[in-house]
Amino acid sequence: MTWQMIAAVLGGIVLIGNAGAMIYKWIHPALQVKKDLQEMDRRTKQDYEALQKIQASLERIESKQRALIVSEVAVINHMIDGNNVLKMQETRDKIQQMLLDD
Repeated sequence: MTWQMIAAVLGGIVLIGNAGAMIYKWIHPALQVKKDLQEMDRRTKQDYEALQKIQASLERIESKQRALIVSEVAVINHMIDGNNVLKMQETRDKIQQMLLDD
């Protein structure tokens, strides 16, 4: 083998290496973007599930707050009227049922 042949083979190796590096530089960002999008999609799904749980909790809290307000109004009415025992019993029953439904 002559020096020219060795130089040609080494030049070919360098050329192939440079071509591989260029292809990697072009493809790697696209693969990284795909990986990042998959991670964002996974996190978005987790966040959505967490928000659904928070929404359900808030709805339960609002329901209980309404029950407390109804009971406070019933107590105020009882304090004013004095003889509204049936209304107080109905309110108690509604509140008990609401607590049992959770």
